[in-house]
Amino acid sequence: WYSDPNSNYGITIQANNESANGGVFYSKDCYSQCNNGAYHPRLQVTYHVDTIAPTGNITAPAEGVKIGPGQVSIMANASDDAGGVGVQSVKFKVLYDGQWHDIATDTTAPYEINWTTPAGLHSQQIRFAIDVTDNASNVTPNAGGQRTVNFIESQGNPSVVEKWVPTSK
Repeated sequence: WYSDPNSNYGITIQANNESANGGVFYSKDCYSQCNNGAYHPRLQVTYHVDTIAPTGNITAPAEGVKIGPGQVSIMANASDDAGGVGVQSVKFKVLYDGQWHDIATDTTAPYEINWTTPAGLHSQQIRFAIDVTDNASNVTPNAGGQRTVNFIESQGNPSVVEKWVPTSK
C-alpha cells in the first residue's frame, strides 16, 4: 500500500476456522456471557521493514571480450534476500569516453537489454555496471562490480584504421 496506494482495498477480518455460517466476534464489553472475557477480540499486526539491499551481477558479455560496432546483449542476475520484498528493477549503465551513461532499466527477470554502440565511438575499454533496486527502495549501486570489455572500432569494418588496440595480459 505504501508504494502503490491505489492497491489499498481494505482489510478482511475472519476467524481462523470459519464455517459456512460465518464466525462470531465478541466485543470487549462481553464478560459474563462470554466465558469471563476469554473471547475478547484481538488484532495482531506484523510489520516487516526490509532494510537489506538486493544483490546482482552482470552475466554477459564476458570479461575482456572484444566487441565491435552494433548491438551488444547485456544480461544480469538480481535477487533480494529471503525475507525481502523482491527486486523492483535493474538499471544498466555503461562507461565510455570517460563518462557513465544510463542505458536502460529492466523490471522483469531475466534481466537483459540490447545496447547499440553509439556512432563514432572509437576503440577503447568499455565498462558495464548495474544498479539493483528492491521493492523497499533499497539500492545496490554497481552490484557485483563492473564488467570490462574491449570495443574495437574496426571490428567488422576493415576500412577503419585503429588508433588503439588493447594489450593482452
